[in-house]
Amino acid sequence: MKKRLLPSENIALSVKSAIAQNAVINFFRANRIEVYEETTQFDPEYPYLYWDGEDLHLCQTSDFDDKKVVDTVEEFLELFFSYYPSLQLNEEYTAYIDPKKEIVTIGSEEIPFEKIMELAKIVDNTKS
Repeated sequence: MKKRLLPSENIALSVKSAIAQNAVINFFRANRIEVYEETTQFDPEYPYLYWDGEDLHLCQTSDFDDKKVVDTVEEFLELFFSYYPSLQLNEEYTAYIDPKKEIVTIGSEEIPFEKIMELAKIVDNTKS
C-alpha cells in the first residue's frame, strides 16, 4: 500500500489568480486532501492560498509570514502528490518510508534511516 505523505511545513502559493486558486481548491477536494471549511473560493481579502502544515489543511492568508513560498501552481501541487512505499506492521501501525527525508514514519514518530539500519543489525545479530 502507498500513502500520500502531506507536508508538515507551512507553504504559501504566491499566485493571486482567482481561476488558479479555485482550481487548486477544487483539485484538493477531488483528491480528498482537507480544505478548511471557509476556504471555498478566491477571496481578495485573503489573496493567497497556503498549506497549514500543523493542521494539515489548505487555507487562505493575506501574508507570507512563517511560510515557505512557491511561485507556481504546478510546484505547489507537486508537494502534495508524492507517494512512498509502506509496510503494514500490525493492525494499528503502518511504516511509511520517505526516501527524500531518509525517515520512516510510524504513527506520529519519525525514525531516521540510520536508526532503522542499526535496529536491523541488532535483530540480525540476535538470530540463532
